[in-house]
Amino acid sequence: MTQPSAGDDTTKQIVATFKQLPRRSAENAFPRSGGLADSLAKAAPDNGRGSVRVGVEVPRMFATAAIDIWLRGTHSLLVSASLADASPIWACVTSYYASHYSVRAFAHLLGHFQLHRKKCVTRLSFSNKEFACTFRQKTRTDSEHQFYWKVVKETSPFNNDPLFTSNNDRDDVGESRLRGFANYIDNLRNLPPFQSLNKPAIRQRLQRIAAIELSTYPALSRDNFPDLENSQLLAYHRIVRFRKHLDELLGTDVRFWSTHRQPDWVDGMLDFQLVVPRGMDSLSHPTLGAVGRGS
Repeated sequence: MTQPSAGDDTTKQIVATFKQLPRRSAENAFPRSGGLADSLAKAAPDNGRGSVRVGVEVPRMFATAAIDIWLRGTHSLLVSASLADASPIWACVTSYYASHYSVRAFAHLLGHFQLHRKKCVTRLSFSNKEFACTFRQKTRTDSEHQFYWKVVKETSPFNNDPLFTSNNDRDDVGESRLRGFANYIDNLRNLPPFQSLNKPAIRQRLQRIAAIELSTYPALSRDNFPDLENSQLLAYHRIVRFRKHLDELLGTDVRFWSTHRQPDWVDGMLDFQLVVPRGMDSLSHPTLGAVGRGS
């Protein structure tokens, strides 16, 4: 896979989106909850189809939504690690959501959003220094747990990357299907005595996951339920990939990202480092195997 160049349209749009963020304190740059959905609902045509120009507040909120949902994924991974011994079922569910949130963060970064109240989806675009949103009505294949994975998988540089999948819940090895298995199957009987993990134990588990050297990314199957180590490993790689991707595109020029790329609540548990997957350098993003920038 080739590294995105400065002239790549996707790269240009992401950089332009983050440049819309104000230079005031990054801690206060997040909009109110639901702000992006509200703005898109107001902008959407009545029939849920068509393109409209949007002001700078919309691309700003796409940028903040991407970071917010990535932080949610990172937080979910910590929750999953803390539940690994106490509740394998919920550890499985939260590790899936750590992956789902990180993929959804990529989708928002690329300008995609599901607008449930209008039953439509929208795509942000950037051309001639202006932003626009194109709306279309949802179809039955636009479920939450397929749509965001699908749009990322269809976009360069992620379309040939084995870390990103279509996440079709009808596939036997689909990650969404494993979540459904944990949530809805009867007679799981996988409830050990509850015991909570402390911070050093969480750190130790995540360090072990980060140190696993791969020759290929694992495929999850309900036959191996809950397969926590592999589920958490995939989530961790996706979380790290998002961070490295934005580091590469934005560097230290965007205050908002520089502030939120290393949240205080991960200190002592997660350092966003991982081992280069063996033989996968040509398939994965070049930054995957690089040592992360200083925390």
